[in-house]
Amino acid sequence: MSKYIKRYDSTYPDLSSDLHDGEDWIIGELSHFEFTQDLAAVAVDPVSGLLAAGTLRGTIQIFGRPGVYVLLSVPDRAAVKFLQISTSTFSLVCVDEHSRLHLWDLSNYGRPKYITSASFDNVKFVMRLCRVAQLLNSSVISELGEVRTYDLVCRRKSAYTAPNMWKLYADKMAKSGMFDASSSTAGTAIDAVIHPRNLNLLFVVYGGGVILCDLTERNTLRVYELIILPGAPGGRGFGDPDILMPRKPEVTSIAVHPAGHFFAVGYTDGIIAYWALEDEDQPLLVRTLDETDVHVIDADALEAHISKTADAKPPPIDREPIFKMSWSSFSDSTDPRGGFTSLVVLGGLRASDAPGVTVQWFPAFNPPEPPTPVLPGSLHPFFRSAMRDSVDPVNAHFYATDQVVQDYVLVPKSSPHFNNAFDPVSILIMTEAAGGTRAMKAQQFPPPSFTSPQSEPGPISSSDEDEDAIDELSSTLTMVELSSDPKLQVLPWTLSSNIMNGQLRVVERDAQQNLVSGGGPGVAEGLPLRGGCAWNEELDAKGSKFQPNRILITHTNDLTVHFYDMSTQLLLTVRPDPVDFDFPNPLPHLTIDLNLLVYDPAVAERIVPRSDLPVAIHSVHFASESLEVVVTLSTGDLFVFRLYSGQHDPGAYRKSTNPEFVYLDHLTLGRGYRYSPFVMFSPAKGSITACANCDVGFMAVGYSDGSLYVIDLRGPTILLRQGPESKAKRHSIVPLGHRSVDPITSLTWTVSPLSTDKNPGLRLIAIRNSGPGEVYTLQRGANSAWTCSPSFKPVDAIADPLPEGTFVVDRKSGVDCRATRLRLSNVLDPISTAPTYLIVASTKGVKTFDAIDGDRIGRVDWGTKTGNLKTAKLVGRLGQFCALVALTDRHEGLVYSVPHLELICTVSMPPTVSSLSVDKSGDFVGWNFHPRSGMVQSAVYGTVFNMRRALPMPDFDLTATKGSVPAQPQPVSMAPASLLGTWFAFGNQSVSGAQIDELFGGPNRPIPQPKPEVTGNSSFSGVSQGAASLAASASATQSSLYNRLTSALNDRGQMLGNLEDQFNSLEQGSRSMAEQAKRLAAEQTAKQWFKFG
Repeated sequence: MSKYIKRYDSTYPDLSSDLHDGEDWIIGELSHFEFTQDLAAVAVDPVSGLLAAGTLRGTIQIFGRPGVYVLLSVPDRAAVKFLQISTSTFSLVCVDEHSRLHLWDLSNYGRPKYITSASFDNVKFVMRLCRVAQLLNSSVISELGEVRTYDLVCRRKSAYTAPNMWKLYADKMAKSGMFDASSSTAGTAIDAVIHPRNLNLLFVVYGGGVILCDLTERNTLRVYELIILPGAPGGRGFGDPDILMPRKPEVTSIAVHPAGHFFAVGYTDGIIAYWALEDEDQPLLVRTLDETDVHVIDADALEAHISKTADAKPPPIDREPIFKMSWSSFSDSTDPRGGFTSLVVLGGLRASDAPGVTVQWFPAFNPPEPPTPVLPGSLHPFFRSAMRDSVDPVNAHFYATDQVVQDYVLVPKSSPHFNNAFDPVSILIMTEAAGGTRAMKAQQFPPPSFTSPQSEPGPISSSDEDEDAIDELSSTLTMVELSSDPKLQVLPWTLSSNIMNGQLRVVERDAQQNLVSGGGPGVAEGLPLRGGCAWNEELDAKGSKFQPNRILITHTNDLTVHFYDMSTQLLLTVRPDPVDFDFPNPLPHLTIDLNLLVYDPAVAERIVPRSDLPVAIHSVHFASESLEVVVTLSTGDLFVFRLYSGQHDPGAYRKSTNPEFVYLDHLTLGRGYRYSPFVMFSPAKGSITACANCDVGFMAVGYSDGSLYVIDLRGPTILLRQGPESKAKRHSIVPLGHRSVDPITSLTWTVSPLSTDKNPGLRLIAIRNSGPGEVYTLQRGANSAWTCSPSFKPVDAIADPLPEGTFVVDRKSGVDCRATRLRLSNVLDPISTAPTYLIVASTKGVKTFDAIDGDRIGRVDWGTKTGNLKTAKLVGRLGQFCALVALTDRHEGLVYSVPHLELICTVSMPPTVSSLSVDKSGDFVGWNFHPRSGMVQSAVYGTVFNMRRALPMPDFDLTATKGSVPAQPQPVSMAPASLLGTWFAFGNQSVSGAQIDELFGGPNRPIPQPKPEVTGNSSFSGVSQGAASLAASASATQSSLYNRLTSALNDRGQMLGNLEDQFNSLEQGSRSMAEQAKRLAAEQTAKQWFKFG
């Protein structure tokens, strides 16, 4: 009975009166996100503009234009080993860890349709299939060296096979008695690549070498086998203990030049050999990334090495194998042979080198006519020299990474030819990450330094040399920023696998519009994906249309803060308008990258000497009205960032008179980014235990040694510096041995009266870990300067307070009394005074008080059965009528009324999350962390008021933006087009994709009939045309409608008569069957009774 008396007590009005019905509290999961921390394979289709990513957890995610996101599951959730998007059949091909091939139809309207699976008898696949846009078959190369094929149209295994050609070659060499330095794994298949211009030629890469075979004739044309002669340094240098022996490094990768006349082969010792197709005896060039002609014997250097003593000889050079290569050409050349090319190399680095990916820029292979006639069947020395010149790099770039690179993928602009390497615009780099996970980043390709002209430095005049030097340095830095470093590109939400935590915040519409607008040309752009369209056919938006605007703020393990627009209004579009936004929608112009600051000399000297732990972001604090951001680090330092409307021009460096401040307004985060650093606060007091900023320009920070700082950010100026020794004198209730180690763990800014001061004031509530609270009041002096007295009002709060578990609310409306500009104006010019409640939640319980320092109203203590409290939040509907939601580690939410703390209900939270960020409207984002890395593994977006709040589930039309496949590139001559006969003898004529398909699948393939067009067209104009056509057809047949109806009625009468006869016959048959069943049952019973049978 007592709780009902409290609920309607006029002295302490119940703010939860409209929320006492437990049926109002419905937990709903609105969206689920899986992050690709276990990324295993990536596929790109430049024709449709789609990207697919497969994981070890057996999921496949497909990304396209904004709004297009599809999540698929591999049968039995088997780990993905390989992915490919077939351009010709528009299907997704997946090979899992059990050597099973799975197929999805991407043209199916709504979402991709799973079609079939095929097993290849437990044969282990190589990591790549042959990527050819014109083929309807996929070649599967097993590690046993056999070539098998799968028909993507007929969805069956093809009859075409080829044996292990290296084994046949090795047997032939053994019978001839030739020297063989091959290892036991020489016959293991590594890769297979179709010739870029002749589909009849297939490069099969084995451990021992490369075999070029004719698919039609099924025979070997040439064998490219590299042998390092005795005395040549090779990849390991003169320190190789086998330098006086012939060596045969194993092959690891291959890349074919776009012209098709020569190719590059990578080996286990980090060398790259360039071979001409017409010369299998001698490579054009053998080199490492830093040395050339390593296959050539240098007699003087060899003799000098041999003459050294054992102690003086250098050790072998430890290089990475050449794991992968891609040879790209670009569309900026009018010569059919192409222009400049780039070779991307993964591997080949020394053990001491930083990790990354190397890109070399090669001149065009456009030789003129040779001076002497070309003999058929041989490589002219003139062309051989031209080939060697075209593999001598004129520029190079290194895509540096923080961790070891596992793989990379090029994203072509529009063509799938040349093994998906023609005219790439982006490069995706997959690296190792913490805890055995993987991370991905996207960057511009090719590097701007390859294509932009270099500026020539001008002459420096004799006068004002210092100013000229500064101007030259500034212009140089600008040029480097604009033209040298490839820009980072924004990845889709779930590909950002290094998120450590995040918070969901409600912002007013004006603030949201301010945040989403702006951004300059220097801001990182999104990955250029344009595939598909997302359509909402029908939409019930009543539960979402009037939702507040929300911003999601995350921070990553690479010292970066990211912002996303998570307003549900982004998805509320109906045909003919497609969904044009991702959810959440990234806001790259708000990105805060602290890496640009921590390496500044003035900042680095403060951070590095005191830190024996990795520098990491500890917390992010966002003021939802002023939009200022405070970022705290694990080292105890913090940075303040301010939002600028336009381009922020950094000023000159100014040194602070207070050594605890470092001014940063001379720095910028980059062109186009709206947040700029303002100041760094570094008092060297240990780690930060609590931090709070507000919308009126003040900040408070508590440290592990018990000290407290109150800062006016207008200066900045320190208003209060309270050390732990001053606190020990005031808290007599704290045991003497603990006074100096009682840090502040909760800080809250508010504009509220006190029980002893009825006028509203700007106040700071500081609660220490042991329970006592301190209320500081800031006052404005006659000269408009603010002050904070060290004297405070003590408050009996609660022990172990939650960092964001203190709330002050209006007693009448339940509105949060945070320190805003409007409330501060009421302090400066008092108009009205509203009484308040104070709610303080901790890991052990929660208390409510009248005003801030008044009488206690309610109290709840949590026992062991409840579990450990993780977070608490005041939530409400329509901006009023709030209740306290306490979330435990047992995935339960305890809902209490305010202020009497009556238990309204207990709700079950999503079981897959371990951390929740709840906004004031009741929506939440739940995070599930990777057990070893601590990074976010999955996320849930949901609400505690799930009444008509379902997010729209759009249908996807992945064919909406699919273009036509460009024509297959044809063979080109080495010399200009006027000169004939310079193509190799076995490649004079190419074959078409249809001929290869007939070769693989047989002449009598059962081709499935094409399915009818999907009714849901990708454009509204198509729907309109269809409706107009239907109306015209109806008008044309109106004149004969009566005759058709009459004929239909006659047919109906005849059909009903026939149906009646059939029913009569069926009834008679049923009766006969029933009588026969009864007779048989009686006979069987009699037999059992008399024990017959």
